[in-house]
Amino acid sequence: MGAYQIRGLARIRQNKFDGAIEDYQTALKYDPENLVLWHNLSLCHMQKEDFASAKEDLGKLLVIAPRYTPAYLMRGEVSLKQNDTIQALKDFDKAIELDRYSADGWNARSIVRIQQGQYKEAESDLNHAIHLSVKNAALYVNRALVRFHQNNLRGAMSDYDLALDIDPNNFMDIIIVACFVLWLEMITGLLMTLILF
Repeated sequence: MGAYQIRGLARIRQNKFDGAIEDYQTALKYDPENLVLWHNLSLCHMQKEDFASAKEDLGKLLVIAPRYTPAYLMRGEVSLKQNDTIQALKDFDKAIELDRYSADGWNARSIVRIQQGQYKEAESDLNHAIHLSVKNAALYVNRALVRFHQNNLRGAMSDYDLALDIDPNNFMDIIIVACFVLWLEMITGLLMTLILF
C-alpha cells in the first residue's frame, strides 16, 4: 500500500493524474479508511476536471471523518468550479463551524460572497482571515478587491500596499496598484477639470 501512495504522490508532482488515480485506487483497496488517500484521489480528479468523481471521493472521505475540515474546503472549491455557489457556501460554512481558526475557510467563504455581490459580508470574512493570517498577501489583495467594489478606494489602496509590503516579488500586485494609481489620477484630473469650469 505504501508504495502505491508514494508513487501516486510522485505522479501528482509530475502532473500524471491518471497514473496517480490508479495508484490511489489500488492503495485504497488495502486501506479504505486512509484520509490522505481519499484526499489525494479527489485532488487528482479535480485536476482532471472530473468534478463528479472528486465530489464522490470527498463524500466517502467525509463518511469516514465527518470533522475533516480540508474535505469541506475542497468540496466547496469543487462546487465553485461547477458554479454551484449554494453548495460551496454550505461547505465553507461547515468548515468554519468545525474550525473557526482556519484563515482558508474564511477566505474561501469570502470568494463565494464576492461572486454573489455580498461585499460587506465578504469583507467581514476577509477581516477574520487576515486576523488569523496576518502575513498572507493574497488576503489583502482579496480585501482590496472587495473594498474597490464598495467604492472604498483609499482602503483598497492601503490593502494593495500591505500586500506589496508582505510580498514585494509579486509583480501582479504591482501591476494592479499601478492601474489603480493611474485610475485615481485620471479621476482626480477629471475633478480638477470640472472645478475649473
